[in-house]
Amino acid sequence: MTKQDTPGSQSLTVSAPGKLVLWGEYAVLVGARAGVLAVDRFARCRSTISTSDSTWQITTDGFASKPISLAASWFASEQAPPTSHPGALLWYAAQANQWLPKNGARLHIDSSAFYQGQVKLGLGSSAAVCTALTHLCAELSAPTPSLTTNLHTFPMALTAHRAAQQGAGSGIDVAASSLGGLQAYQLTDTDHHPLTQTIHWPQGLYWRAFWTGSPASTTHHLKRFDDWRAGSATHTLDDLVAASNACSERLDLTRLGQYVAALRRFDAASQVGIYAKGHEDLHKLAGRVGVVYKPCGAGGGDLGVAFAEDPAQLQRFAGRAAADNIAQIRLEMAQHGVTTQAGNHQPNP
Repeated sequence: MTKQDTPGSQSLTVSAPGKLVLWGEYAVLVGARAGVLAVDRFARCRSTISTSDSTWQITTDGFASKPISLAASWFASEQAPPTSHPGALLWYAAQANQWLPKNGARLHIDSSAFYQGQVKLGLGSSAAVCTALTHLCAELSAPTPSLTTNLHTFPMALTAHRAAQQGAGSGIDVAASSLGGLQAYQLTDTDHHPLTQTIHWPQGLYWRAFWTGSPASTTHHLKRFDDWRAGSATHTLDDLVAASNACSERLDLTRLGQYVAALRRFDAASQVGIYAKGHEDLHKLAGRVGVVYKPCGAGGGDLGVAFAEDPAQLQRFAGRAAADNIAQIRLEMAQHGVTTQAGNHQPNP
């Protein structure tokens, strides 16, 4: 690490939004342009720098952890902490910033907005927390306040999150947390530098998110996907890539419907298990009501999203889903990615 510690503002709060993958799940891993929407569930990291000692006091909401104390020298360790450690994402964020703090701080990490009761929703909580912490470290290590932008944070947060995940995943959730809005996201041959493009939400297209009531294991589904790719013909994946790219080129209900059809063919061929834990029932209900419905992300539980050109159709869908104990999750687009607030700082653009 090379940067010197500067205390900066006495109090600093960084917020980063969660995400919904609207199209391109699995296809993004083989180069498709996928669509990810930042949503208004925020991870918030509040720090108060200490000028009297070098101990970091860390408390959490959401992620269950007892309060811990860490000496600032802990950040100098070359041995990464286990991912279950409450300070793990902070360590990776500091590493990505090449920052070794010398002052202590009180740090509170709040990811409670990503939970339904005691169950974690599939809204990208770890990516949001990692993005917020990476941005926080960038602010605290900057020679002058508030020079850090979300575009600067994105590659560092991607590095930190990939390291924490041992290289797994596409990083699409980090793009949502860093940049906000609706992003088309594409891995390149050098996937450490993915391509992103902001997409404007089309007028006359409406959406609502739904919680199946069952959390999903992304790692489990990705393992199935890798095993299938290694030993099977993958023409349904090629079709999924083409449908995903089409949505990224022009987003409308017809192309979303075509994407869903390709996703179902892919799921049937690969046996990944996307349409499980309530998603199949919601897909059938969508057909009866006249909306387009799809699981978000890995599938097999977690969240799904319904689209329509008539908001009344979405209302009927939500009512019938509620009768089957499927809850609507109130979400809106988060227009901005990671932001900073402090006593004498303006939020970053």
